[in-house]
Amino acid sequence: MPAKIIDGRKIAAEIRGGLKSRAEKLKERGIIPGLAILLVGEHPGSLSYLREIERGCDELGMYTESVKLARSVTQEELGKRIEELNQDNKFHGIII
Repeated sequence: MPAKIIDGRKIAAEIRGGLKSRAEKLKERGIIPGLAILLVGEHPGSLSYLREIERGCDELGMYTESVKLARSVTQEELGKRIEELNQDNKFHGIII
C-alpha cells in the first residue's frame, strides 16, 4: 500500500471552517460558545499552548476564560474549581 501524504494545515483549516459555522449558528440563537481553560503551574510550553487555544477560539468567535492555579494546588482544590467552572452556564467545555 503506497504512502499517502496528508496536508495537516488544509485539514485543520477545514475543521476550523466547520467550527466557525457552528459557532455562528449558535450565536444566531443567542448562545456564545464558551471554553474555560484551567492551567496548573507556569510551564512555558503550557503557557504557549494556552495562548494558541485562546487565539483559535477568538478566531472562531468563542468566549474563553483562563484560570491559572499554582503548581502547589491540592487535588481537592482543583476538583472544587473544576466543579465551579462546570456549574457556570457560560462555559460549554473545560480544558485542563
